[in-house]
Parts: sequence; structure tokens; C-alpha cells
Amino acid sequence: MGIAAGAIVASTSGLATEPWQWPSRDRPWLPPHPFVIAFFASVICSAGAWWIAKQLIQKGRSPRNS
Repeated sequence: MGIAAGAIVASTSGLATEPWQWPSRDRPWLPPHPFVIAFFASVICSAGAWWIAKQLIQKGRSPRNS
């Protein structure tokens, strides 16, 4: 879990320095900041990879009926 957290921080930290823009009357809706998008995408991918690995490990450890 620590390696995944480190990878998320390393991959998204460069985006934190991008300028933030706030909604205005001309642009009432702005897409989320690139850092936010990258952070949540990384968290979702890490959680998915963890779940898949957990399932494969449990499948490998289960007793076989042969």
C-alpha cells in the first residue's frame, strides 16, 4: 500500500503547481484542476489493482478439489 501511495504522490505532485482558475461569470463551470483529476484517477487505478491482486492471491491459496 505504501508503494502505491508513493507512486500517486510522485505522479501527481508536478501538476499541483499548475495555476488554479476559479469559476467566473464568463466561465461558470470549469473542469477540475489537472491535479485533482490525476489524483483521483490514480487512487481508483490503485484500488482496482489491489482488488485484482487480492482476488488472484485468494484464488491461488484456495484448496483445489481434484
